[in-house]
Amino acid sequence: MPNNLCIVKESRLENGMLAIEMHTPLLRVVVLPAKGADIYSIQYKKRENLELLWKAPWGVSAPGMCMLHSEGSKQRWLDAYHGGWQLMFPNAGNECHYKGALYGFHGEASMVLWKYQVEETGEKLRVRFCTDLTRSPFRLERVLQLEANTATLTIEEKITNLGREAMDCEWGQHIAFGEPFLSEDCSLHVPAKSIIGAVRDQRLSRLPFGPSNWPLVTSHGAIHDMSKLPPRHEQTTDFGVLCELSEGYYELTNGRLDLSVGVAWDLRVMPYVWLWQEFQGLKDYPFYGRCYVMGVEPCSTFSEEGLLDSIEKGVAMRIEPAQSKCFSLKLTVFEGRRDNTGHRACGD
Repeated sequence: MPNNLCIVKESRLENGMLAIEMHTPLLRVVVLPAKGADIYSIQYKKRENLELLWKAPWGVSAPGMCMLHSEGSKQRWLDAYHGGWQLMFPNAGNECHYKGALYGFHGEASMVLWKYQVEETGEKLRVRFCTDLTRSPFRLERVLQLEANTATLTIEEKITNLGREAMDCEWGQHIAFGEPFLSEDCSLHVPAKSIIGAVRDQRLSRLPFGPSNWPLVTSHGAIHDMSKLPPRHEQTTDFGVLCELSEGYYELTNGRLDLSVGVAWDLRVMPYVWLWQEFQGLKDYPFYGRCYVMGVEPCSTFSEEGLLDSIEKGVAMRIEPAQSKCFSLKLTVFEGRRDNTGHRACGD
């Protein structure tokens, strides 16, 4: 392909699932329209197509096949989970019933078929993905954009309430980083003041239950820096929610590779960051002690208990009839480290 052009093409995964590949001289982004318009892969071409996102060892399964064998929405979601990057909507976290419908674990958006349309090619590439949900009256649009001369993925999302009833919802970005980019050489910069911990395992969780200052926390009689990844041989599992951010930005740096990923987003829409660190700690389904992954996930709510809990705590989002809400995010790959530059590192 010409060095200054962006192209989009269709391909197939090993299981036959349709994949939409977006290419520039610097990035390769792969999206799965039949699986919630998930971002399956982001590769940085200047480092021999270095993969940034996590790939689950069990591979990719179509949501429909998972529903044939799974009990409960969480198991169905995990059966279909391949790693990568999902859109959580209109629910984030545990399932709940709302206005007569079951809102499944992490919502319906990542479990349904999306249509796509290529809007622009050449030195700039824009692909629009869209879907109408079944269990709620929402239309979802997600536009991915790449430019020839930058290593930046821009995402523009729009949620529209097509119903005549005001609707509560939750909205989040389930971004999971993995090897080879993710390693014990990585550190995470987030301009947050605090983190709310949920203990996954009394023995293997570094993060204590409840609120702590970020990034230094105390547990098991020791101080842990949660912004630093533990040594590769240690087995840990943690989940917490980063709060009181001064701006919508984080930076994940691999010091050995001298390479960083910066993510900038609209803090007004997603004022929290869910931090999921699964470093071979969980021994049961579906991880079985074999997964090395970290999710750093902007979200509209601090509750992982589902929409009803967010409504009760006053942090649910409400969209009125015929109203639309928009959200934008930029992910940039760059050499070295630029923490404290915030949105400037992501092309603004």
